[in-house]
Amino acid sequence: MSFEVGVIIPAAGSGLRMGNELNVAKQFAPVFGRPVVCYTISLRNKIPDVKNIILLVGEDSKSYAEKLLKPYNFDKVIISVGSTSRHRTIHEGIKILGRMYVKPEIVIVHDAVRPLIRVKDVEEIIIAAERMEAAGMVRPLVSTVLEINAYDKLDNMVRSLDRTMHRSSEMPQAFQYVVLKDAYDRCSQYDLNHGTECLELIKKYTTAKVHLVEGPEYLGKVFCCVVTLFNFL
Repeated sequence: MSFEVGVIIPAAGSGLRMGNELNVAKQFAPVFGRPVVCYTISLRNKIPDVKNIILLVGEDSKSYAEKLLKPYNFDKVIISVGSTSRHRTIHEGIKILGRMYVKPEIVIVHDAVRPLIRVKDVEEIIIAAERMEAAGMVRPLVSTVLEINAYDKLDNMVRSLDRTMHRSSEMPQAFQYVVLKDAYDRCSQYDLNHGTECLELIKKYTTAKVHLVEGPEYLGKVFCCVVTLFNFL
């Protein structure tokens, strides 16, 4: 590969607690002596084309995050303040990358609490985005999904969905910078406030093609993969 790659890691949410004794958001909680987010950030050390990593945290967490990450010398990480929703936080990351002297060709969006990722999987996503404009990791559904009535909710099941026709959207996702920026610049305030899926914005507001890449089994969030993480050390 020979692409300029930027990474956006939205971590502005408070997250779920990993136990009352820790009293920290899960992206900052220690796992085997290091904050979870450090494992996620370390992918830039394995992929030379990654030039900048934008870590977006809550306003009240910025100083804490800077202090927490300082011992690891992540020289290409920019810690900035996110916003009130996931999409608004990602949009802030896009704006920061847009102010770079050399704008990235490809942007990776990756969750802070999904630390397990192989270099070859990230490279596959980057190449797919370069060729197809947008790409995302997916996994087959494990459980049957039930559609419920929007008004009655759990009191009224509508139908069971065919698992073979649906996939679970995972991370990382990658986009051509111009495509991702275009989608976020065009999307509605409702989308920015309530949406969570980047690929949906791409399909809704651009003509870009989206390529789905079947990911490995361990692409879950940290609660589902702490044991697997031990095997990576």
